[in-house]
Amino acid sequence: MRYYAVSGSAARQRTDCAIVGLYESGTLTGAATQLDAALAGRIARFVNRGDARGKAGLGDQPPFRRH
Repeated sequence: MRYYAVSGSAARQRTDCAIVGLYESGTLTGAATQLDAALAGRIARFVNRGDARGKAGLGDQPPFRRH
């Protein structure tokens, strides 16, 4: 598997995997907010039900698919 770092809107990238940030307070970063909007709020719901935490070293992997 190859990884590439790109700049620009996270929501406009065509990829099978995206890594975006989440602050400890539970607030989504700008890129995560853009991607959440494109995913109809799925990231925010995942965070709100406690399935993701903004702690260093925790790599939560939500099962999101863009349709």
